[in-house]
Parts: sequence; C-alpha cells; structure tokens
Amino acid sequence: MSGQKKGLIFLFVFSLIPAFLFCSPRGEITVRRKATMAYFGTVSQVVVYDNFSRRGALENWEKCWNEITALLADLETKLSAARADGDIGRFNTLNAGSSIAINQETAEVFLLAKELYEISGAAFNPAVFLLTDLWCYSPRFMLPIQSRPVMPYDRTGGPAAALPDEKYIQAFARLADFNHCVLSTDDTGRFILAKTGSDEIVDGQKYSLQIDLGGIGKGYVAEKAAEVLVRYGYQYGLVNIGASSFQLLERYTDNNETPEEILLNAGFWPVNIRSPFDRSANFLTAYGKNEGVSTSGTYEHYYIIENRRYSHIIDTKTGYPADGEIVSASVIGPGAAWADAVTTALCVMSLTEARQFLENHLQNYQVILILSDGSIISNTTRYRLLP
Repeated sequence: MSGQKKGLIFLFVFSLIPAFLFCSPRGEITVRRKATMAYFGTVSQVVVYDNFSRRGALENWEKCWNEITALLADLETKLSAARADGDIGRFNTLNAGSSIAINQETAEVFLLAKELYEISGAAFNPAVFLLTDLWCYSPRFMLPIQSRPVMPYDRTGGPAAALPDEKYIQAFARLADFNHCVLSTDDTGRFILAKTGSDEIVDGQKYSLQIDLGGIGKGYVAEKAAEVLVRYGYQYGLVNIGASSFQLLERYTDNNETPEEILLNAGFWPVNIRSPFDRSANFLTAYGKNEGVSTSGTYEHYYIIENRRYSHIIDTKTGYPADGEIVSASVIGPGAAWADAVTTALCVMSLTEARQFLENHLQNYQVILILSDGSIISNTTRYRLLP
C-alpha cells in the first residue's frame, strides 16, 4: 500500500487510556499496547484491556500479537503496490491483455474496491497508481533520493518546482479505468486478475494501467486484525493502521468516571478529528465502538505551486488532485475497509454528489464532512465541536 493515502489526520485521545490499574468487579483491568513500524510503511498499533493478572492472560496476549504481526506481514505482501513479489506488485508489471493468479484475500479486497468504484461513479478508483506516482505521492517518494528509481516523467527540482507535463496527466488519466481490471476464476478455482484495454505510449515509452489498493486495504487489514482480537477473547480494544484506519472494539469504562462521563462514553472511543485549517489543533471529537473509523483530507499531504494547493487525493476523471469544497471526510460504520474507501471518494466528489451519495449509500454509516469554509455537513449527532 502506498502509505500516502492519509496521514495523521485524526488521533485517538489516548490520554483517556490510563496506564494504572482499574479496580472493578470484573477484576483488575489494565491496558496493554503494542506497535510496529515494520508493515505498510506506517505505524500499526493494537490496544487491549483485560485482567492480565489472570493465569495465562499475558501469554494469550503475546500469542495474539504474534498472530496479528504474522497477518500484517502476509497481507502487506499480498496487497501492497510497493511489494514487487506481491499480487498487486506483480499485476502492475503486466501489459494490457495479460493476467495473473492472485490470493483469496487480494480477491476479497478487489471485489470491495470494485463495488465502491461502481457506486461512487469512479470517485474511488484504485487504478490511480500512475497518477499518484506522477504527482509524487507513491511509495517511490518515500525512498531516499539517492536510492529512488528515476522515471521519464519526473520533474527537475522536485514536486513543487513545476506541474507534471500535461501529456502524462492525460495519458495516465486514460489508463485509470478500473473497468479494465477483471477478476474471474479458472477451472481449478484460482482467482485470476486480468488487465484488459490497451497501453499508452508517451515519448516512445509504454505505460500500462496500474492499481493501488491502499485506499481500502489498510481498513481491511484493521478489520482482520480486530477479528483476531475477538477470537482471543478481547472485548475492549482497537486496531490502528497508519493513524487513519481503525477498527474499534468497545472502550473500557472506569468505575471512577462520573455518571455523566459514563453516559457520554457508554463504551465509545473518543476520536479527535484534526483541523484542516490548523495542523496543530483538533476540530471536533467523534465517537465510535465496535465499528470501523476512517478519515481522509486534502490538507495533510500537499505542495503549493503558484498559490494553488495540490494534494495527494487524485481525481482520476481530470488527472489532477482533488480541489473541491470537501476538505475532510470522516466515516464511522460497520467496517473499516468500506469506511476507508468512502472517505477518499467523498473528498473527490462535489458537494452535490456527496450529499446524494450519503442519502443513497451511507444510511448505516456516521459521516462528518468539513468544508473549505469551516462548515460541517453530517448525518449524525455523534460528535462535538472543539473550542
């Protein structure tokens, strides 16, 4: 996965996760956290509450963490566009008219992505990878300059020196057609991912459609890791992939909290949404439990050329970064993968399109949109503005 889809757009209020013991009829409840930077080019964190004084509780936690890290390693290989040995990395090397066999997990994520692509009118589009690379937001640009592969379309002086050449923008926009990615099964039951359509030639160089499932894959990973937590018996906790894709269990409620606090939280995790207008401040707090949470925004990763901001969220219909009224989209709902993809789509849509999409497809999700003028559009009251 690219690791560039979203940055630290929102943070959990971890000050509400004390390190001391809670005394309750359920036993001495403590919190345990583990994190790694080894996968997806970002932080992956797991937080759980349990009575760790019970016999075998610590061993259970270690086994659970080991299984989660093995899961992270496996899914990174299968889903990351940055892994040449993985399903997506291998697919991206193909020319039009070729196909490869892929794993079941990759097929699951692909089908979710295809569904969102279709109902969003291509606002969510995994076939964006070449445009992402052209605008300097792909995994290639996370590498040190001295070890970074050079492409014919790279700009002298770096991203902010000049806009990409228009001939590449238009060629890569034509290639960004996710309908030319076709999933089927063969006679043995294997999943086959084919690349149809045609390639593009620019200055004698052939370019083929390339995809990036990072816009939905991190949420999928968070969901699967949370399933491991539940299987190991944890009721309270969360999984955080990249500080932007979360799958929540319940939040443990301290008996020392006031009745008002217990009523407000009721097992919900408080989620701070960062301000699009002041990167050092938070804009609002939302709440979720037993749900997926994701936020995207056009304000976290960007550069400025001639007083215009060019963000990391690309509109494949134009080939240019999204530049609409919606500067931040947060989604809380049944699954982190779906929430992950929806937030990207909403940032690409016009305000009219987003309102219609909310009404037609997001009845079971809590959605909070922050607009460029600072106003909010939402279908939920499950948040509070911060001073």
